[in-house]
Amino acid sequence: MIAKYSSNSQQKYDDFTIIILILTLINISLFCYKISFFLIIISIILSIFFGILAFNKLYRQAFKISFFEDKIEVKYDNIIKTETFSYSDILAYKYSAPYSSKTPHSNYLILKNYKFRFTPIARNEGFIVFCKWLKAKNESIKIEIVPSDNYLNHLYQEEFGFNYRKR
Repeated sequence: MIAKYSSNSQQKYDDFTIIILILTLINISLFCYKISFFLIIISIILSIFFGILAFNKLYRQAFKISFFEDKIEVKYDNIIKTETFSYSDILAYKYSAPYSSKTPHSNYLILKNYKFRFTPIARNEGFIVFCKWLKAKNESIKIEIVPSDNYLNHLYQEEFGFNYRKR
């Protein structure tokens, strides 16, 4: 069975890289300021400890999400675990595209008991096609595009009807 759409949680690996970089910079700055040897050793031990904790947490959370015709499948990369959800379980689908920050675009799929964050499935017109397909599977899915002045929000409202804010 081939998935119609798929994505992954690549951002989890990027988060881990940033954590390790920050811990390394803290330790280098301690060496530069010639803090006591005891504090440097404690800092290195704590950095290794937090690095291992972060790695374990992110290691277990890395996944690939696939949208099939009849189900959504979440297959975790590093542990032997696959979860299957139906489209009726979806409460909301959120597309986040912060344009004034270095935070990458991301999607959030909010289910009854879960929330998955993953890289965008499609952009521009492809995103609208994906939204139509998703709405065909479950009409009650709330689709949100952040920020509200994003170009995709305009494309989405052209397709599904304009909704102006009430004051």
